[in-house]
Amino acid sequence: MKIKLGSGRNLGLFFIKFLAYSQISLVIFILLVVPLGQSEVQGSVPSISFIYEWSRRVSDFVSRSPIVRRFLGGGEPVTTPRLIQFQGYPCETHQVTTEDGFILVMHRIPYGPHQKYPPLHSRPPVILFHGNSQSSADWVINRPNEDALGFYLADAGYDVWLVNQRGNDYSTRHVSLTTSDSAFWDHSAHEMGVYDVTAMINYITAYTGQPRVHFIGYSLSCSSFLIALAKRPEYNEKVGLAILMAPGVFFNGFYFGLLRPTAVGASLYEVFNKFLGGIPLIPHVATNLLHRILPVFCHPKVDLLGVCLIFIKVAFGDDQGLITQDKMPLITMVAPNTFSVKVAIHGWQMVGSGRFHEYDYGITKNKVIYGTAHPPDYNLTNVRVPVSIMVGATDFLANPRDAKTLARKLPNLVDFHYVENPNFKHLDFCYAKGVGKLVYSRVVRMLDAYSYGKSYG
Repeated sequence: MKIKLGSGRNLGLFFIKFLAYSQISLVIFILLVVPLGQSEVQGSVPSISFIYEWSRRVSDFVSRSPIVRRFLGGGEPVTTPRLIQFQGYPCETHQVTTEDGFILVMHRIPYGPHQKYPPLHSRPPVILFHGNSQSSADWVINRPNEDALGFYLADAGYDVWLVNQRGNDYSTRHVSLTTSDSAFWDHSAHEMGVYDVTAMINYITAYTGQPRVHFIGYSLSCSSFLIALAKRPEYNEKVGLAILMAPGVFFNGFYFGLLRPTAVGASLYEVFNKFLGGIPLIPHVATNLLHRILPVFCHPKVDLLGVCLIFIKVAFGDDQGLITQDKMPLITMVAPNTFSVKVAIHGWQMVGSGRFHEYDYGITKNKVIYGTAHPPDYNLTNVRVPVSIMVGATDFLANPRDAKTLARKLPNLVDFHYVENPNFKHLDFCYAKGVGKLVYSRVVRMLDAYSYGKSYG
């Protein structure tokens, strides 16, 4: 029996698909051999290093070779500055060192070619903070004038600062530690609020000469912002307006509450932490590999069954086509990103407790650190800045009821808005088609109201 492979194009596609799908077993192997990123902390054994180097070479061929670009239209790996400059916008890279020694990278879009107003010297600065397992790049993968919030704000007349949390692909440096040190990863959302957010605010206000900076957070970065002001209320004087999109603060309705019983496992982390120390949930070796493989694997011409998009729908909800399959290669070029296991554990603890509280070290250690058996709640009455909350009505990660709980506890809530699409889910705040009209236009109206006295209704 003869097998007809068809044209040379079909033969090329068959070869590319074989290479892309064959990488799945390698990814699984790496993630199993290096559970929870322990190899990054202790160093890789020679066999793993050899396999990883081999995978990089194969992945480079699949992702970068002219053959692949000809058949799939693929491009070079992306970074935030390249994404910004490719669209004709200026980009600056800034670094700020936190009080505990982390060196954070921020990408600035000082102005846009289509900005409406005002003059350059008086442009209000805005911090745009990504969600967990993301980076600054996630705000600029969509096209300008459509659905990229970084460009959208620059065109509206704002000085945009795309920040990066400690430990992700851009913020991997420390004054005395490396990513191989367990102490580098020994942090939760608490440190990202108390140290990272405050350092960003200090740097931006000093650099621009502006007395205040607006803040836009998404998902877990909303927690970091609220922690910053709850623990260090003096920073209320340096923030204009805070817009919290899909805030990950209270978690009673997280995945419909089905995961609350599993939160008892969070206490086990402290037991293992004595032996493992701080570790990344997804080590850089894995994210680097995924960013090379997934854009090819998730390309519509390779992923004929739509496996990548199905995963998004299962994990984050079916948004009825707001995130399209042709967007998957762009998303997977920049996400997922690296973060500390302790960040996830802190969130998991709050899933179980139903409270917004400091990290739970266990009864004995809590008594030493806090003076009580349970960690104290963050005092949200200290957050005095005007706050706007935006939620998807059917988002089951940042549940609307949990957002309402947060709203009741904030002393200066100025706006609570349900996105006007019943299918709008958690990831749609970053990647959805039409998110500019659904969400970002209101974001700009809110900022205009507090920057220039305009109406936002």
